[in-house]
Amino acid sequence: MKIEIERLEQGLQESNTASERAVLLRSLSEALLKVDPKRSLSLVREALQLGVTRQNKELYAQCLRILACSYGAMSNFAEAFRQLERARAAAQALDDESELAATLRDTGRVYFMVGEHLQALIHTRQALDLCQPLDNGYLRGQIYSLLGNIQFQLGDSKEALECYFQTLNIIGPESRYAAIALDDIANVYSAMGDMPQSIVYSRKALAALSKQDDLHELANVSANLGSRLLMLDRASNEMTNIPEARALLLKALELFRECRSTTRQILTLLGLGSLHHYAGERDEAVRCWEECRDRAQAIAHNQYYTSALINLAAVKSSTGDEDAAIPMYEQALACAHKNGLKRYLAEIHKSLYSIYEGRAAWREAFRHLKSYQEYDRQLLGEDKQKQIAKMQIGFEVERLEHEKMLAEKENDVLKLRQQQLEESVRQKTNRVIAVALLLSQKNELLQSLQRQIRVFLEAPQGKSDLIKGVARQLRESINDEKSWDAFLNEFEQLHGDFVHSISARFPQLTPLELKLCTLLKLNLTTKDISRLLCVSIRSVEQYRYRLRRKFGLSRDDNLTVFLAAC
Repeated sequence: MKIEIERLEQGLQESNTASERAVLLRSLSEALLKVDPKRSLSLVREALQLGVTRQNKELYAQCLRILACSYGAMSNFAEAFRQLERARAAAQALDDESELAATLRDTGRVYFMVGEHLQALIHTRQALDLCQPLDNGYLRGQIYSLLGNIQFQLGDSKEALECYFQTLNIIGPESRYAAIALDDIANVYSAMGDMPQSIVYSRKALAALSKQDDLHELANVSANLGSRLLMLDRASNEMTNIPEARALLLKALELFRECRSTTRQILTLLGLGSLHHYAGERDEAVRCWEECRDRAQAIAHNQYYTSALINLAAVKSSTGDEDAAIPMYEQALACAHKNGLKRYLAEIHKSLYSIYEGRAAWREAFRHLKSYQEYDRQLLGEDKQKQIAKMQIGFEVERLEHEKMLAEKENDVLKLRQQQLEESVRQKTNRVIAVALLLSQKNELLQSLQRQIRVFLEAPQGKSDLIKGVARQLRESINDEKSWDAFLNEFEQLHGDFVHSISARFPQLTPLELKLCTLLKLNLTTKDISRLLCVSIRSVEQYRYRLRRKFGLSRDDNLTVFLAAC
């Protein structure tokens, strides 16, 4: 990523046209989102202005989305959501499904950042549904990765793992996002208590990132692996992995400094201090936590500042220097109270209660014990509320899935009805065409006969030959196989392979008898059949009698019923 950023910056300096500069600004602002969101915001604003000036609607939509992500990275969520609405409208106006899916993904990401997991889930799944038919594996992989993060926060580790493995299947094992997915998988296994498996995937993530140009993510994965190795040793009460964990955390700290990622430096210093403390290296632990405290105070990161103070006070207390520990705890208490950090408040009051109890300062001990119990009760209630909220989200997700399934079924029914209607129209159209053709042929025959009769009336001699010609045409018209084939084609649309089936069962049937079978299958009367076949009613009755004999029917058996069952 560092090389990519340098390449984009160099290109920006050498750009000659406004269009080229706008595209480079957009790409550079997107690359800087994680490492320097403030600069990303400045660059994308310039790109956005160029997009408006050049009337580049695609660039405009992309810049609005990156602008929203920049605000989100800076925790200005109200502005992030406002820009995402503009980005969504711009993507819809473009009729660009990939850009719309990316906007929905980023909307889900911002909702995830503010803790509104149901909205995050809804928007991310909308993005996935939109992206599925598109040839954009990179985007689909990112969406699955975000979906995994959301499911993990909702407590569904199994679903989270499935999403992360989907990411790997889509984007392959060598990309930067594959490394992130591998580290996410490691995180899920860690939460499930399977630390050995967590470390396996953490190492895979580190190996994948060693081939990428992304110092920030390499530092992040190195710090995570170091922390997991420390957790493994703590769980087994060993120090087998401490040297490797120390090397990884120091490497991560160096890389974060190179990337100028202050927040991640502070977090890594907290972890490194914990490692030194566990290894019995108290002075090194204190040095890390003091640096962490000072850096956190400089950027007003109250959570990390409070955490560093608590760790420093605990070291002082453990060495018997309670007089130095108490002011640190009080300082941490004030910061935690000011910023509503209830878990830290409970921890600090508990530690101060222990100190004052050991000193037999009962009034102070009781005061801190009471405060500890109150915050502990509140935290327990909040945890229960979170569990209830997660259950409600689960129910809501199931409801949405059920509604989606019903909508899909209704859509399938509508499609089937549409297909049936189209098929009915097609069949009726074919029948109309067939009838029209038959009428045309009959009219042509009648016109021919009319001309021959006129010649017959006008001819002085040779009338016998003319009469024979007319009789021949009438006979051919009666025995017109084309008309029968057209009829048979329509008949088979309704009754499938009836003719083939009955001729296979009774091969002794003549062509005329097969015709009679089809007409009886339609439940036509003897009179109608005689007209269609141009034979007498008595002849039809004789044919029926022959059919009954060939079918082996008795007097009591109904021929029409028999054929209807065939």
